[in-house]
Amino acid sequence: MNTFSKRERQNPDWFEAGIAELEPALSAKRTALLDYKREPSEKTLAAFRNARNDAQGIARRCSKDRSTLLKGSLDAAPTTIG
Repeated sequence: MNTFSKRERQNPDWFEAGIAELEPALSAKRTALLDYKREPSEKTLAAFRNARNDAQGIARRCSKDRSTLLKGSLDAAPTTIG
């Protein structure tokens, strides 16, 4: 019975498509946050903010790349009228 199971997608979303690029940035962000929580200071806060900004930039780029790829494949698809 697959009523409540997770439906498989035909096209993976941008996060799954870009996980190889995102994972190191997310790991660095996670480590920087733990360092800041362990030892709160201006230095560790600045390191966390830099890691967070890097991860956010990579996520935005992956999302944009994925949407551009999908848009390109839709534009290249043949259109039939009537």
